[in-house]
Amino acid sequence: DEAMSSIRELNRVIIVEGYLDVIGCHQAGLTNVVAPLGTALTEYQVDRLSRICNEVILLFDGDEAGRKASLASIPLFSVTSCSVKVAQLQDTDPFDFIRQNGAREFMALVDSARDPIEYQLDHVITPYIPDSDPSKILLEAFSLVNQVPLESRKDHYLRYISRRLGLDEMKVTKDYANRSTGKAPARAP
Repeated sequence: DEAMSSIRELNRVIIVEGYLDVIGCHQAGLTNVVAPLGTALTEYQVDRLSRICNEVILLFDGDEAGRKASLASIPLFSVTSCSVKVAQLQDTDPFDFIRQNGAREFMALVDSARDPIEYQLDHVITPYIPDSDPSKILLEAFSLVNQVPLESRKDHYLRYISRRLGLDEMKVTKDYANRSTGKAPARAP
């Protein structure tokens, strides 16, 4: 309730992981920041936030639990009209980051938040080792692309996958089309 008027005024909410993160942000003058209980963002919380703002920035801790929380939170926004983005810290939390770097650097991080599908794709693609068989990673990436309702955005993500894996874009697009029409094998070899 302390952040409600600021969230409405800025039409943006920044969701962090813990209460200390919220306190640190508010002390630095960033009052449109809230936190769920730990990393367990709920559908109810997402629904409430979507009624008061149009933009949501997920900024959980930079550890593995924070990355998992971001990945788990993204799908909750699929039924809202909110624009959601993901900002990522490296091995720290918002409280420590803002204390060490200040509000300006924190807001630069927030403003550089990423597209949620690209964030998810990066999580899938990161373990890929060049010169290995990318088929398993492609199938996982294709399942994310399948969730995108707009064909033009699917094309964007297929280009993104191609660039990230260093593969020919036309071949990736063809593989995706074959997979979508059932011409590709049901699972990776």
